[in-house]
Amino acid sequence: MRYAFRARDAVGRTVRGQLTADMAEEVVQELGRRGLFAVAVRPARPGLGRLLVAGAWTRARPGLRQTAILCRRLGAAVAAGIPVLDALRAAASEEESGAAAAMARRVASRVEAGMSLSLAFAPEADRLPPTFLPFVRAAEASGALDEVLARLADDYERQEAFEGRLRSALAYPAVVVLMAVAVVTFLLLFVVPNFALLYSALHVPLPAVTRILLGVAHVGHADGLEVLLFAAAVAVALALTYRSGAARRWAGSLRRHLPLLGPLAEHGGVARFGRTLGALLRAGVPILEALEVSRPLLASPQAQAVAERAARRVRQGEPLASALSEEDVRPPAFPLLFREMVRAGEETGRLDEMLERAAAFFEADVDRTQARLVAVLEPALVLFLAAAVATIVGSVLVPMYSVFQNTP
Repeated sequence: MRYAFRARDAVGRTVRGQLTADMAEEVVQELGRRGLFAVAVRPARPGLGRLLVAGAWTRARPGLRQTAILCRRLGAAVAAGIPVLDALRAAASEEESGAAAAMARRVASRVEAGMSLSLAFAPEADRLPPTFLPFVRAAEASGALDEVLARLADDYERQEAFEGRLRSALAYPAVVVLMAVAVVTFLLLFVVPNFALLYSALHVPLPAVTRILLGVAHVGHADGLEVLLFAAAVAVALALTYRSGAARRWAGSLRRHLPLLGPLAEHGGVARFGRTLGALLRAGVPILEALEVSRPLLASPQAQAVAERAARRVRQGEPLASALSEEDVRPPAFPLLFREMVRAGEETGRLDEMLERAAAFFEADVDRTQARLVAVLEPALVLFLAAAVATIVGSVLVPMYSVFQNTP
């Protein structure tokens, strides 16, 4: 069977390829013999097939909350002197998430076969947060597995809470949008067509807005299935197009320049990047590897490209703060305050601490931006819903007044 892998060499460069093996564990072992550290190993799939099975692949992934619980249980067991294998078996029997329990059983079988914990988790890399494997590998080297697992649990719980606040902030606007779509769809499919029949029978001259509205209602009522199929085809085409690097860069560039939404996404990515990079450095992970793990957490391809170039400049001996500064990228991928805090951390020898402080600042900034955005969106969406309903009702009722006026 062919397996696709992503690995890193001794200097932190990413290596991708495919190998033929009976099991993923054999791929991990072969990469180790070649001096590579496996980051992700999974069955190779064709591009379209991989997209079509993405839903099933995602369903087998534990959430952040389940991963935090697993880390917490493993860390507590190791701190109590319980062997890792017994801790994994206990976690597999106690996990409330089926995906997490199944993953714990697979990892336990690999540990029982003699693999280290980091190698046993390597085939599960795509089901785990990107910081998990580097943390565990550093913990095995330092002998502080229980402390590192507890720190991972804290980080994942903090990230889950951060994402939960974002979901809560966007819940009300999402409900209003769904209500608006439902109300407008109901009016167009079930109310407006009745008026169309009435006006056709009375031969009433109609304003342009009413004619457009009746035309849209006719298309939706008579050709609703075709419209749905066309919309589904467009959605699939857009999804396939978005997979290309050019489309992702274009969408990322567009999002970066949007008012409110652009800074919200970019600062959220900077906060995740700083939090992860600082935690990895605190755990003893080399900075080049830490940059490689943290880079995908940035919000846009442009920011990720800046981080990738920064890693190359750091490899050549340049300080991280100056490596993150690129004058030709507008708006800057990394805000000036973030770069200055990185510079202060490098000068004082407390880079990990300053990165986590910067992450805390930008997380608070994202929370404030979310609050402002929701405060603006809530009344705006209510007004939009009222305006849409008023436009539809007014368009179909105005001709009725002319009928009444012309009636003797």
